[in-house]
Amino acid sequence: MSQAGDTVPLVEEITDQTGMYTALAQAKSRPLLACFSASWCQPCRAFAPKLERLAKQYCQVVFVKLDVDKMKDLANQHGVEVLPTFVLFKNGYRVGSVSGTVDGKIEALLSSHGTYPIGPGGSG
Repeated sequence: MSQAGDTVPLVEEITDQTGMYTALAQAKSRPLLACFSASWCQPCRAFAPKLERLAKQYCQVVFVKLDVDKMKDLANQHGVEVLPTFVLFKNGYRVGSVSGTVDGKIEALLSSHGTYPIGPGGSG
């Protein structure tokens, strides 16, 4: 049971392949955006606050973060060569991806699959 003041993270940390399968299953028809990153990756660390803001704005999307050093097989399976890489899933299937932290890339990926900001800071 959570204590007063406890918060649920907007971006869930996935630590193993089973966790990823569980997240995809629990997302059901909701889009899931997986952020492949690493603890040593400076652009990944710098982008973390923006990823949290996006998770607030796109509250209908499940956001998860995976460390490529712990999840090498999954990173290889999804062709991750640049960090961070963001992979979008819908109904359990990969539907698109973008790499890097260029402003607007993630938003464009989400909107190209019918997902728009509706949470705080969004336009809906």
